[in-house]
Amino acid sequence: MANIQRPYTYKQQARTITKGSHIVIAGRPCKVALVRYSETTKRDYTNCTFVAHDIFDGTERTHNCRSHLDCLVPVVYDKFYKIIRISRDGHLLLRPEYGLDKNNFILPPGPPTPPPNRGDGDFLTQIRDRVRDGISMGVSVKSAMGEECIVGVIELDTQRLALDDYIMI
Repeated sequence: MANIQRPYTYKQQARTITKGSHIVIAGRPCKVALVRYSETTKRDYTNCTFVAHDIFDGTERTHNCRSHLDCLVPVVYDKFYKIIRISRDGHLLLRPEYGLDKNNFILPPGPPTPPPNRGDGDFLTQIRDRVRDGISMGVSVKSAMGEECIVGVIELDTQRLALDDYIMI
């Protein structure tokens, strides 16, 4: 049986891309922060200027193209995993609601999103201590174009049974 992979990108006309959507700029998946359109020229085309931020490292990128041309748009997935264990070097064992466990993630040393009222200190140490104390923690993972990154860490309500009942803070 052939190995069928999901497509990483698809084409979309430039004039239909709006603020908040995603676009590929310089081979990187980005989230559009600003769209500017130029005046229509005597050849009846409009230029689009996209200002976007890389969804993994946050760098700002710009892209110019004609509005009637196609741009590449990444297929972006958001998944939620429950933290099962954290090793000494920061590797996470994650469990999705359905499927096999994943162990190829490293918890970032700094907070991807600031945790509420946690004070100062090493982010990795704080999460590791909370998991060691028996508090259920979860992570939100964003993936696009074959790359994955932890974008959020939350504390789970231990009274619930199913992962789909949890609400991210």
